[in-house]
Amino acid sequence: MIQDIFKSFIVLGSCFLLSGCMQNQVNQDLNVEENQPEEFNEGVEQMMITATINEIEYEIILEDNNTTRAFIDLLPLTIQMDDLNNNEKYFYLDAALPSDSYNPETIQPGDFMLYGNNCIVLFYKSFQSNFSYTKLGTIKNTDGLQVIAASTSIEVTFAK
Repeated sequence: MIQDIFKSFIVLGSCFLLSGCMQNQVNQDLNVEENQPEEFNEGVEQMMITATINEIEYEIILEDNNTTRAFIDLLPLTIQMDDLNNNEKYFYLDAALPSDSYNPETIQPGDFMLYGNNCIVLFYKSFQSNFSYTKLGTIKNTDGLQVIAASTSIEVTFAK
């Protein structure tokens, strides 16, 4: 009798442990899907804006999130972006945007991100990062993007 109760207790405890592990894996899978760039969401209509830098127009494929929608409401926007760390240009907006930051681990040329809740960043070099960002989008064609590295400050016009 005691052995049957003990066996039942072990089986029941194992079920609780396994269900907890399975739920954790489901949550991890959902987080991975949420952080994927929109370009991986096949069949979804892509939102796009342009960034004009040194009279060259770049198309930016936008993420579908609240941050991007709030940024679009600010357009058209002409700003002076300054260099930082020889890999990015940044600008602090006057208004805070909603954010849902994560650590992308590797930054790619053409990544368009929000740092904190009011600093927009255009990356022109690839590197490893420990910082967290909210992804706004990706420059579609990064050919020639290195041109922005030559100046410590650039004028950028974002438009719909």
